[in-house]
Amino acid sequence: MDEPQTIFERFIARPQSWYVRLLVIIIYLTALVVAAAVDGVLGELRDLFTLRVLLLAPTVSIYIWMVSPVMARYGQQVERSLRPLIKLDDEAFLQLRANAAIIKPGYEILAFVGGMVLGVVVTLSSGFDQLTSCLGAYWLLTASLMYGLLVWVIIVSVLSTRLINRLHQVIGPFDILDPSPFEAVGKQSLLLALVFIGGITISFLFSFQPGNLASPYFWGEYAVLVMLVLLIFFLNMRPTHRLMAAQKKAELEPLQRQIYQYSRKLQDRLTQNEPVDELPGVIQSLSVFEAYLLNAPTWPYNTAMLRALVFSVLIPLVSVLARILVELIK
Repeated sequence: MDEPQTIFERFIARPQSWYVRLLVIIIYLTALVVAAAVDGVLGELRDLFTLRVLLLAPTVSIYIWMVSPVMARYGQQVERSLRPLIKLDDEAFLQLRANAAIIKPGYEILAFVGGMVLGVVVTLSSGFDQLTSCLGAYWLLTASLMYGLLVWVIIVSVLSTRLINRLHQVIGPFDILDPSPFEAVGKQSLLLALVFIGGITISFLFSFQPGNLASPYFWGEYAVLVMLVLLIFFLNMRPTHRLMAAQKKAELEPLQRQIYQYSRKLQDRLTQNEPVDELPGVIQSLSVFEAYLLNAPTWPYNTAMLRALVFSVLIPLVSVLARILVELIK
């Protein structure tokens, strides 16, 4: 079940040892220092703003690389959690998974190369000519790699939703009063939102200027980003929500018809002064079960997840305020 299906899973989402990660970080930092030294502008790296601009792309790239294995692991947890509900034998399940999960390598390569081209275009139009030759080359290379990874992970993430959608189509009957098999989907959605928030926080920490707080554009951008976080959280759970809502409706409607029919019988017997026998007790029992069904959730998240999401959207703003406070103390 955990066999890699895409190039991204084999090379980016594959867990790496700590010394490999440390080596990549050292290479990024060493290349920056060497580029500045060759250009004879090593002292300019003391300017915090210049240093932050040059380190933004490497930091985002390393961040994507480090969180990708965690995201892949949560995807596998969703599969394992849903597997008992899927009425297929192992062979049929593996065939379904293979057909839905595989992404053509050409699409992945095209996404990465297209992202790098986008990175070159964006970099050349954002003050690139103000840097010296080697630092400019460093900025161009790291920014293109960052955009390549960003576009690649977005495309892979969008295409990989086919598997979850397909799994939801073959899920058999389940107990709507027991949402635990679907909680993994809620946790995955929370993780996706938190990863997006982490990227926003890194961007704010490296590119934010104190004067931005007085700009309405900053607050408008922040509001849009918050809405995107909420959209990511709920969109990832939408297939599960539709499935749970349909199951709830399928159980609730016949139950309510039963309650109505027994209530009509009770009313008729009372009108005709006939014995009601066990009808009141039956109606009460069915009404209690109806109340349970009405309160059954149709979204695979709980209060703790929602609380974590609400507080997490404040992290980017808190981080920049903390950075400003530290700079004022200095």
